[in-house]
Amino acid sequence: MKNKDIAIALSLLPTGWFGAHKYYVGKKKTALLYLLFVWTMIPIVKSVFDGIFLLFISDDEFVKRHSTNEEYTDYLNDKLIGQGIINQDYDEEKEELTKNQDIQDE
Repeated sequence: MKNKDIAIALSLLPTGWFGAHKYYVGKKKTALLYLLFVWTMIPIVKSVFDGIFLLFISDDEFVKRHSTNEEYTDYLNDKLIGQGIINQDYDEEKEELTKNQDIQDE
């Protein structure tokens, strides 16, 4: 899973000028555009705005935007377990319910 602090650092340091922060979060085509147009100074300004934007979005929003569905689901499960909203045996219970439902469907 991607780390928001690393993405912020990559965008605010000169590496952001070349799109390193975009490459890090998986937006390789956008990173290539930053690299191709760095001579216009536009990516330099844009990377600063990207860094500021990343500073102000929540961790949940960052994970939602820059993770796969599976990573995001795991993140939410871990968060809910940490808050005590669901217990750690949730995945096992869910699998058991799914198996029971499959048996009933047959």
